[in-house]
Amino acid sequence: MEIINNNKGGQKLCHYGYCYTKKAKSAVSQRWECDQRGSQKCRAIATTDLELTVVKSVTEHIHAADMFKGKT
Repeated sequence: MEIINNNKGGQKLCHYGYCYTKKAKSAVSQRWECDQRGSQKCRAIATTDLELTVVKSVTEHIHAADMFKGKT
């Protein structure tokens, strides 16, 4: 898992070849949406803890991973 800053000052989560943009934050976790949501219509979601140290869950993507994006 890797957290990178985007050009607009926000954060992106990269995990096993997929990148996500931050969507929502609750009292115990953060929700991220696939960054291919617009172009590929991918509805995959990742959930992390608030400290961004653990990926709690990931739903299935409808496109292949990008081997140049976050490997872990």
